Amino acid sequence: MDRSQTCSEPIKCRNARPIFLKIRHIKPFGRNILIKPAERKQVLVADTGSLCEYGEVIAVGDKVETIQVGQKLGFVVWGIQKLDVDGAIYYFIPETSEYILGFIEDEL
Repeated sequence: MDRSQTCSEPIKCRNARPIFLKIRHIKPFGRNILIKPAERKQVLVADTGSLCEYGEVIAVGDKVETIQVGQKLGFVVWGIQKLDVDGAIYYFIPETSEYILGFIEDEL
């Protein structure tokens, strides 16, 4: 068995290495932001009627200027990229006012 193959049974695949995706190793490109939605699912409704959520910034791209890791943001869910890692959902959002509604300073 070559190293590029994966295996669910470690006994039969002694030379295969397990592959684990760790979210801290994902670095967004350019002006993109990686957000982990809040555990408590509170959906807000913007003036436009779009569904919105809030969450914490996990990582930012190298061209992001106004947002920092650890900040909490309100964002529009429609039209953004979703990443599912073992059942945990994360979002890739561009740093624009079209998707980001604002900073959340109080604990929700």
